[in-house]
Amino acid sequence: MIPYSFTITSAASATFFFSITLFLGVTGVGYGHHRDKFFQMLLPAGVPLYLAPLLVGLEAISNIARVFSLAVRLFANMLSGHALLKVLSSFVWAIILHPWGWWMPLYFIPLLAVLLVFILETFIAFLQTYVFMVLICVYLNDAICLH
Repeated sequence: MIPYSFTITSAASATFFFSITLFLGVTGVGYGHHRDKFFQMLLPAGVPLYLAPLLVGLEAISNIARVFSLAVRLFANMLSGHALLKVLSSFVWAIILHPWGWWMPLYFIPLLAVLLVFILETFIAFLQTYVFMVLICVYLNDAICLH
């Protein structure tokens, strides 16, 4: 949110790196806590034996999909907000640079819109951090308690 700086969370590779690192950490904590029983979470209790290969595969894909859902959620929300802010800022700058831009009575309306979007974008950044950390805590709870 600093002008003329790069927002690391608007890069898909960075959010994927955060997600995979935290996912590997959660998996490591779960495995360290339960050892070989950790992989029992891939097979729910009471499942018939003929469904076991299918359900283990689906649960494994579900756990791996967490990495992508964390990364895409953070990336998409940050990138869309920054793109909107860039478009609106460019619009306001074009008004300012126009020969009559400083004399237009409605000049402050787009400037106010940019300010409000900036405030909204700041709020969304904090909200996304909160959601990211809550999901990591939920995944960590699942790994420790074997849901």
